[in-house]
Amino acid sequence: MLWEKTYIEFKNFLEDGNKIVIQGQYLPHRYRPDEWELEIQRIYLLEEVKKTLTKKLIVTIPLQSIDEDLISFMLENQKQYAGDAEMIWNVVDADLDAELRFSSLPGRRLTMNDALIEYLEARGIPLRVLS
Repeated sequence: MLWEKTYIEFKNFLEDGNKIVIQGQYLPHRYRPDEWELEIQRIYLLEEVKKTLTKKLIVTIPLQSIDEDLISFMLENQKQYAGDAEMIWNVVDADLDAELRFSSLPGRRLTMNDALIEYLEARGIPLRVLS
């Protein structure tokens, strides 16, 4: 159930065909403590979630998988989708049993995007997203 204040605040999102993500928390009902209710804090359009909620992108990659194609793609992708998400690379060398962690500089951050997801998935490189 949406209370009047909540409905007024979020009614523009509640249109037929909109794909939304609801952020909130379950709390005991104010007047009936034995019942729980969802308190809606924010509503996002699904298409905006990647941009709005993504704070860090973490890639763990074997050293052998880093090649010219990957570097070229990442440079172009960062230019095209510049943003605020930090990119963290965990580079693993199984032969030396070593791992190095690299982080993007503040001026080299990006926005989560479908091209990045598709590229990494096609190469079998896992991507973790933190919000």
